[in-house]
Parts: sequence; structure tokens; C-alpha cells
Amino acid sequence: MAVAIEVVASSVAGLVVVALVAEAPAAVASVDLVVEVPVAVVPVVPGKEDVYLYTMKKIFTLLSISFFFINAKAQEFPRQMEPPRNVNDYCAVLNDAYLQKMETTLHAFNDSTDSKVMVVIVPNTGKSPIADYAGGLFSNWSIGKSKDDMGVLILLSKDDKHAFIQSGAGLSKYLPAELCTKVSKEQMEPALQKNDWNSAVDIAANQVMDHVMFKYKPEPGQKLKPSLKSGFYIFVLIIGAGFVIAMVYYSLRGVINEFKWSKENQPPKA
Repeated sequence: MAVAIEVVASSVAGLVVVALVAEAPAAVASVDLVVEVPVAVVPVVPGKEDVYLYTMKKIFTLLSISFFFINAKAQEFPRQMEPPRNVNDYCAVLNDAYLQKMETTLHAFNDSTDSKVMVVIVPNTGKSPIADYAGGLFSNWSIGKSKDDMGVLILLSKDDKHAFIQSGAGLSKYLPAELCTKVSKEQMEPALQKNDWNSAVDIAANQVMDHVMFKYKPEPGQKLKPSLKSGFYIFVLIIGAGFVIAMVYYSLRGVINEFKWSKENQPPKA
């Protein structure tokens, strides 16, 4: 059996593609290079698929996969700090007192609203626009995914002094993309140009918290339903108060009984 060897593509991303095409003896005579191959080699059966189309599909697939991995490598995100926190300053641009204050503020806000607001400050976003990087980091960290997608990422880039606010689908009604972009470009970035990182974070955090709170305000004529968490706290408070009252009651009861007993068993006066 004879097989024709034909080079159908070469020097594509360092790859040389060689096609083995089985031909009849008469057809093989017209090919420039013909070699005998062992029986173990399984040639492509003519008529099943055009070898050129098949090869180009393979090349396109390889190039697509290569591009994906190159792009994925460029999109590297930092790991969350340990222990987990709401303010992740990888550039140390926030002073310690302000950082601790904002951490406490966001912790209390997240706990009371069932949302998840995080601040992240990175050196740069690589070759990606900050909006794309924010979306990737938001998904990579799964911010707010466990809370009905009510997460918010406040992202700041140190080198180019850009900022962006990314919100989850659960808060898109209260933090639409237009509002987030406006706050980032018109309020945060001017503060960053002055190297006022504390103010930039403060502006974003206050805007986010103010707008998220609209979710928990009742509509006109509608009462705000207490959350399960607040109901649990009220239940614990009632149980605790009842326990304290019972302890005080039994303590006073013992004192009173002891006083009565001592008075009744007092020896008569001479």
C-alpha cells in the first residue's frame, strides 16, 4: 500500500502539519513523493472528510486554545487575604486607623443588610481595562454569591489611579451600571489623582451603602418585614430577660424565706 505525503500547513505557531492520504496506485503515480509505510499506520480514508478542511479546523482549535491560555494567564487575580476581610489593601495606601475603621463599618453593614461589600486595592490590572478586571475578580472571589448575588466590589488600581464599582445581579436595581460608572469616574478618580485614597474609598463606600439601604426601606404604605436574623436576636433577648427575671425572683424568694424562718425561730426574750 502506498501513501502520499503532503505538507498542507507549515510554521503556524511553530507547528508543521503533515497529511497522509491513501490513494489508489494510479493516482499515486502523479504525486511527487511516495513512500512505503508499515501496515500499522492507519491512513485517512478518502471521501470521509476533506483533509484540508479537517486540518484547518484543527489549526483553528489549537490557536483558540492557545489564545485562551495566554489570556487566562494575563488575567491573574490576587488571593483573598487571610483571615478574610472586607478591605483588601495590597498596596498599603490606606493608613491603619482608617483601614480599621472602614473594616468595622463594612462588617457591621454587611451583617445588618445580608449584603457583601468589599474594597480591593491592587497595583494594576495588567493589560485589561479596569471594568473587565473588576468583573473577573468579582466572579473569581464569588463576592456575594452566597447572599443571593448581593455583592459589591469597590476596586481601585494604584498605578493608573483608576476605579470601578461592580455590583451583583441582586443589587443591580439599586446600583445600576450607570451609577457605578458615574461615581467611579466623577468622584473617586479625581480623589485618586490627588493621592487621597482614604477619600476615594470613603466616597464609594458611602454611595454604595446609601443606595443599598433603599432595598430595605418599605414602599409607601408598606411595612418593612423584619428579617429572620433580627427575629432570632429578639427571641434570644426575650429568653435571656426571662432567665434573669427568674434568677432574681428565686434569689429574693430564698432571702425572704430565710428571714421569715429566722424570725419565727427566734428564742423568746427573757
